[in-house]
This record gives sequence, C-alpha cells and structure tokens, in this order.
Amino acid sequence: MINTFKNYYYYCYYQFDYCIYLHADSWGGICKIGDKQSPINIKLGEIQSRFLPEICHHDEYEIKQKFMIKNTGHTVQLALQNKSAKPFIHLGYGGKYVFEQLHFHWDAEHEFDGKRADLEMHMVHYNKKYNSFSKALTEPDGLAVLAVFFDRTESKKPIKNFFNSITDSLQYLEKPNEYVPLDKESKSKNLYALTDFLPDDVSSYIIYNGSLTTPPCHENVQWVIFLNRYYVSDSTLKSLRTTKGEDGNNIESNYRPVQKLNGRNVFHRLSEKNGFPLGPLPGVVYPVNVVYCGNCTLPIEYCEYYPEYEKCKQWLEKNLPNEFEKVVKVGDKEEEGGGEEEKKRQKRGGKGIVKPKKKEEVNKKICVSRAPRGKKKSVTVVVGLSTFDIDLKVASKFFGTKFACGSSVTGDDEIVIQGDVKDDLFDVIPEKWPEIDVDFIEDLGDLKR
Repeated sequence: MINTFKNYYYYCYYQFDYCIYLHADSWGGICKIGDKQSPINIKLGEIQSRFLPEICHHDEYEIKQKFMIKNTGHTVQLALQNKSAKPFIHLGYGGKYVFEQLHFHWDAEHEFDGKRADLEMHMVHYNKKYNSFSKALTEPDGLAVLAVFFDRTESKKPIKNFFNSITDSLQYLEKPNEYVPLDKESKSKNLYALTDFLPDDVSSYIIYNGSLTTPPCHENVQWVIFLNRYYVSDSTLKSLRTTKGEDGNNIESNYRPVQKLNGRNVFHRLSEKNGFPLGPLPGVVYPVNVVYCGNCTLPIEYCEYYPEYEKCKQWLEKNLPNEFEKVVKVGDKEEEGGGEEEKKRQKRGGKGIVKPKKKEEVNKKICVSRAPRGKKKSVTVVVGLSTFDIDLKVASKFFGTKFACGSSVTGDDEIVIQGDVKDDLFDVIPEKWPEIDVDFIEDLGDLKR
C-alpha cells in the first residue's frame, strides 16, 4: 500500500494530473509557496471598480480558421492549425498578447461568492514582445488568460456552436496526447474565429494578477474574467467527463481548488453599459488631482501592475510617504524606523518629488538593403540598430560569425555585411535580439551606395 501511494505521488506531482488521493494540494515549488496563486474566490461585494480600457483584438482574431483538438491527459485543448497565424488582443494597460491555445476545466476553477460554474474555458495568450510562448512563460508580464464561464442547461437555451464540434470530435480522442482536426468527419468542416469563443459583450470584466493553475504555476498571469455567462449542454459535459486521463480513467473533474488572495486587488471594469457615471459626481471636489509615480509614470494606484513594482514602492516611500501608506498592500510594507528618520522624510508636495526627465523620442526602425559591389557581387547594409541601444561593434561581429563573411561598422548607425543576406536578417535579428519585432524591420530593396 505504501509503495502504491509513493508511485501515485510521483505520478501526481510530475504529471500534475488532478489526482483522486492527493489532488492539487500536493503540488510543490511555487504552486505551494507562492502568494499570487490562481484560481481565487471572487467576492463580488468586495471588488473595486475602476475605469479600465476596453479589450480590443487584431483583425486576425475575426478570421475563420481551422482548429486542432487534443486530449492532453488532463484537459481538452484547442489550437490553430496554422502555426504561422499570430492573432492577438490588446489589453490597453498591458500591451499585445498573442493567442496560444484554449482549454477547459470542469467544474469551473474560479468561484463567485463561493459558487462554481459548471465549466470554465481559458484562452491562453503570451506577450507579443517575447515572440514565443516558451520565452514569455517566465517573464513577469509574460502571460494573459481570458476566462469564460458556462452553466449546465437541459432546456433549449442558446449554446455556442463550437460545443457541437467539440462533442463530435471527442470520440476520436480515446487516449491521452491524441489530436485530430476539429470536425474531423463532419461534411460541413466548420471554421471558427477566435471571437466565436468570446462573449458577445466583452465590456464587463474583472482583472487581477495571478498564476497558471497547473504546474509550474508561474505567477505572471494577467487574468481577465468575463462576467457574461453562456450555457453548455449535458451531453457536452458528459463527453468531457469521459475523456481518458493519463492513468486510463475518466477525467471526472480537473479543477484546482481556490487559493488565498493574500491582499491582492481585484478590479471590476466600469463602463457606460455597466453603470459608469458620466459627468461630475456629487461630493467630489474638482479638479481631481492625480498623483503619478516617478518610476513607472502611472497613477500610483496602478503601480502594482508594473513589472518592477519593488522600484515603485521604493520611490513612493522616499518621495510620497503619506501615499505609500495608502497604496502598499497589507503585510507588503517593510518595518520602518521611527524618531529622527521619520522627521527627515520629505512630505507630499515637498522638493523630494523628482520629475522624470523626458527622453527625446527616437523613431525605432531598422532598414535593410542590398547594394551592388562590382559587377557580380553585392553587400547588405543594416541601418538603425542603435535606436534599440544595440552595440554596433558587437552586432557587426555577430553578423560576421553568423554568415561566415566580412562585416564592419561603416557609419554612426550603419553596418555593411559582405554578401546578400538581406532576407535572412528578418529571422536572424529578432532571434538574436527578442526586443526587436519583425514589424520594426523595413526592406528598402536594392540601393546604390
């Protein structure tokens, strides 16, 4: 019995399945000791309302596409067949996030006032500036997950069309790690846009900072919880619950228990549709003074969403000690000394507030071109790397090694590479310097020097 228990523990921890005996409480590492874990219980009466930007999406989000469906051994997952497609959303406050995959949890993982929905769908995205999911996985602002909730219905209430395709396809996923095209045997070959998986109205949502709900439980997820719910049929739920797990048994449920909030802020988006008041408010003195942080330049109540929050706290404590007392989370503030040290602190409005110097805006763009050299030879010219603070000598040496050719710095912001490697640079530059998106590289074609 003891040996069986140990083997099951090994399977549970390393395969991170939702085990019958130890369940998710047995997960180790950051899953166990982290203080920003997900999911959470959302107490609707205690969340704060904020005027947050509306979620926008790229045009590719609306294009009908083919999907693959996979039994991962602990959930059912959908991903785009076209791996080169990069549809993304714009969270406004957090940048652009590219769609990676979506999957389901039954029952739902997040709770609302202690109650769960029957099904929760997670649409996983990664920050576009990191170019790939694997690179974004460990970055502090790497991931964003959109959560949509569904309630069971036995009546003829409207159900999202994609559930029919999922139910029909699950019969071909008898074993873990099997995958097939969605609607494999269907004559209609239904195509879906990513907007088909979103609520019709995305204006009402809740946000908070949390983690992945499966190991390694990285705490770098911006959660967007949509409040508008939809319905799922009994037949679809039954098909999901009979999906085979890694141990060969049905996955009856695959949700992680709720985690402690630990003082995190949970915000509800205010808008005209859900009660955002227009015009002056009674009891409010105008003009309203907004205090900004000298580190991240955001209003101080949004500092916690900045990746380098610790630097913001240091700036606030030094320059705005009164505001520091208000915005720093309970238990997050370090013990302060009293007496003379307190007297020496600059108070609000004093000379301690240092306005950050405005940097001259530089148009970040890299231009590549091909120039003739003699009758049959040519060189490749790269201009603009310095706008990304890249050392030209280091870059020149890298190009010479990469292409096994001569490479030299010939101007203030110009590198000349022997040979025609212009087309290769569109892959090589973003791979070497991830902060440079391919959209920043412009092909000037053939130019004379």
